[in-house]
This record gives sequence, structure tokens and C-alpha cells, in this order.
Amino acid sequence: MPFTFPTSKPKNRKDYYIQRFVEILPGIITWSFLIISLYLAFKLPFAIAIFIIIFDLYWMVKVFYITVFVIFGYRRIKIWEKIDWVGKCEKLGNQSQASGTRSLALISDWRDLYHLVIIPTYEEGLEILEPTLDSILNSDYPKDRMIIVAAFEERAGEEAIERAKILEEKYKDKFFGYLTTLHPDGIAGEAKVKGANASWAAEEARIFLDEKKIKYENVVVSTFDSDTCVHRKYFSCLAYQFMTNPKRLQCSYQPLPLYNNNIWQTNSIVRVIMTSSSFWQIMQSVRYNKMVTFSSHSMSFKTLV
Repeated sequence: MPFTFPTSKPKNRKDYYIQRFVEILPGIITWSFLIISLYLAFKLPFAIAIFIIIFDLYWMVKVFYITVFVIFGYRRIKIWEKIDWVGKCEKLGNQSQASGTRSLALISDWRDLYHLVIIPTYEEGLEILEPTLDSILNSDYPKDRMIIVAAFEERAGEEAIERAKILEEKYKDKFFGYLTTLHPDGIAGEAKVKGANASWAAEEARIFLDEKKIKYENVVVSTFDSDTCVHRKYFSCLAYQFMTNPKRLQCSYQPLPLYNNNIWQTNSIVRVIMTSSSFWQIMQSVRYNKMVTFSSHSMSFKTLV
């Protein structure tokens, strides 16, 4: 019978040992290679020399492979940054009206499309949350077609409630809708994770959409990390990709994350790690068979419901 782990701390002793073994397995393999290589360097130096040469050749090919895809990904970023996505969305609406038909691949009017943005937060301060909201506010998509949900945690205490009040006062009139939600603590069977907060916020957003009589299929929902600062053309680009996709209800939309928000305020080791992670994400963005949803991403609200 297959075993499952509903929590990060299995109560069953057998499951605990299995999970712990799987957790340490990557470390065991890595250290085993290093220690065995040092040992065999004295016992079988010729064989180890051959192994190291093959290993170096492998990584040389790997680096070339990664570099090529990073260049392709970077070139695509620069090309897409120059595109007028709002203009392309407007042309879609004009084409649909001129033909007098409503194609499966098109929404008849791009202004019927709403962006719902959920931002779960726990103990992040205003210095993190305000740049996130400002980046959305500075985007080129019409703000009267955007709904923001600032999702706070009850267990974060009074300080979180104070932050929520400050943000609501500042941004409540900037968008079509601005909701503040407070995820209750201690819900039975629920883990203390970001997803629980986001799910609670999505339910609150559904009530808002029902009150405004907005169709779920005309809403793209995005869940962001609390420190996500979007490109100013992100939402218009997302709108165009969504509107022109005949299988929009079966798709998720994954933006390209770049880890450079405060890169010059960190130490050199962190900068190397974050820059390498950004390069990796750029490479992955052009390997379509490797695409998965990660961190901040978007999908149809109807599909989510």
C-alpha cells in the first residue's frame, strides 16, 4: 500500500525514517563521490584521472548548452519588452467586432478581461509590500480592470492588521477592487502555509466577483510572492496570451522570475546565487518541455474554481 505524507512531520515511525532517508539521499550521494574520489586517487590514479577528464568534458558541454539557451532566452526577453501588448489586445477586440463573430480563441472585448492578483503575506513589512503594489499600479493594463487581494495572516498579530490598514488606505481607490483578507489561524486540518492563505483569499475574491456579476471565465487570477515586482507590460502581455489561447482554461501561465530586486544590498555570495538562479530561469523559459508552475503564476479563475 503506497504511503502519503499529509504533514511535514509524519507520526508513523516507518514513514518518518523513509522520509528522512529520502531527504539525506542527495547529500549522501554527493559526499560519497567526493570521498571515494579522494580515496581512489591514491589506489587507482589513472582511472580517477580518466574519470575527472570525462567529468570535466561533461560540464563543458553542459555549460555550452546552458549558455546557448540563456542567450536565446535573453534575446526573447528584449524582443517581447518592445512589443505594444496593449495595442495588440485592442486590435484583437477590433477584429472580433469587425467580423461580427466570437471566436473560441478570442474574448470579444479585451476590456471584459479582469486581472485578479492575490498577494499572500505573513510578516513582510511595508518596505516589501509597497514596491510590489506600486509595480502593479505602474503597469500598463487599465487599473479599472484589476482587482487586488492583500491576503494577511491572523497569526501575524496586530502588526499585520496595522500594515493592512495602511495599505488599504493608500491603494483602495487605485484599482477596480482592493480587498484585504485575514486568514484565520487554527483551521482544523489545515497546514500553516502560503497556499492556505491564498486559498482563503481566493474564496473571498469569488464572493466579490459574484457581487459584481463578473464571469469567472473573464478573470485571470495571479498569485504572487509578497516581494514580486512585475514588469510594467506583464499584465497586458498575459492578457494577450490568454485571449488568443483556445485552450485557455486548460493552461497555466508562468512568468520568468529574475532575482534582482535588492541584489546590490546583499553580500557577494548571495548575488552569485541569485544571478545564477536568474540565468537558470532564463534558460528554462525556452525549454518548453521543462515548463512547470513556480512561485508567482497565473491561470483562469474559472479553472481554479
